[in-house]
Amino acid sequence: RLTTRKSATLIMDRSHEFEPAASNWLVRAYHTPVSDALRGHLSGRLDMRREIAAADLPAAVSSVIYAVVRRTRLWRREKLDVARELVAHFADGLAAGRSAEQLVEDFGSTKQAAGLIRKAKRRGRPLYWQAWWYGSRGLLALLGISIIGYALLAARFYLARPTIAHNYWNEINAARRVPEDQRAWPLYRAALIKIGKDDNRLLNQHWWVQPEDEDWPELEALLKRHRESIELARQAATKPHMGYLLGDRADRLASADWILSVSAPLAEDNPHLLGVLLDGIQGLRQLARLLGADARRAAAAGDGATAVADLSTLLSMSERTFQPRATIVEQVIAYEIFARAAEYVRTILARYPAVLSDAQLRDLAHEIAAFRGGSLTIDWTAERLAFDDLLQRVYTDDGSGDGRMTEDGLAMLGELL
Repeated sequence: RLTTRKSATLIMDRSHEFEPAASNWLVRAYHTPVSDALRGHLSGRLDMRREIAAADLPAAVSSVIYAVVRRTRLWRREKLDVARELVAHFADGLAAGRSAEQLVEDFGSTKQAAGLIRKAKRRGRPLYWQAWWYGSRGLLALLGISIIGYALLAARFYLARPTIAHNYWNEINAARRVPEDQRAWPLYRAALIKIGKDDNRLLNQHWWVQPEDEDWPELEALLKRHRESIELARQAATKPHMGYLLGDRADRLASADWILSVSAPLAEDNPHLLGVLLDGIQGLRQLARLLGADARRAAAAGDGATAVADLSTLLSMSERTFQPRATIVEQVIAYEIFARAAEYVRTILARYPAVLSDAQLRDLAHEIAAFRGGSLTIDWTAERLAFDDLLQRVYTDDGSGDGRMTEDGLAMLGELL
């Protein structure tokens, strides 16, 4: 009741604020419906100020009516209807002998009255407007929920980081690590470095020429220059293990005389395993070509013992390349060397059938038959480890074998693809 009196007192004090709208053509045009304007008649019949002023009510009452109508924020036609209803209401009160002050006090808060009138009028609006109103609010709510949900998912994605807890390079190298005196790779590496950049290019051009070809003397001279590399390869064949370590600084072929990458990743840096560069094992192809050419040279010269020694060295090189946890690239290179050795044997037997003795043929046949215990299967262990390594770099780890995609992981997949 006290609040109502304060509101009434405030309205009485501000009763001078209501002023009828000026009656000029611009005001009439603003308050004229489109239908009237199209007929060329500036009726101005939507002007609620004029409607309120025409009722000739006390200033305090007119101010209340105007304040309520303005606060409803309705359409102009609805405001005009509300103004007429309120004019009729207050006119009935004055006709009943009540004072303007009593009517204003009993009316209560203009804000509350405007809110109630607005709700009532909106409920009476057409069905199409109701559908548009609630539909638009529903869409806005859905959009807001979507934005919030997307923001939460984006934050969850961009703030997530993979947990790189395992070094698979070290796991593979641990299976390959053997005593230094049992490693064949240091000898192969020394042989490759001795070949050098220029003769490496020459070997690529002439490794399959035949004695009757004009380039044969050039190949013979190359073989003579690299007798030491051939001997180192034969010494490596006596070692029981390859011992090639992934990402090992000492095992690299980074030499001024060899065209290979000097920025290959190191195992201790633990980059992704799919980025491993097999710079050393790739070079075994060249050493195999050198040995094959020497075997054909020896066969052409009638030196069966040297030819068998070269072929045996090739078979040994191929078998040593099948290291523990060998990658698919290493295994492909090993099979390529084995296939080359078999092709050299076929060529020598076809061109120089009498150069090898029965004992040499028997020993060579036994060595080929015993290659890898007679099994030519592929070992996918290293590839599985590389996939596990990729998973730990792409996804988070919740400690229970599950996780989610990360920004770093998505970028890595983009680079790989």
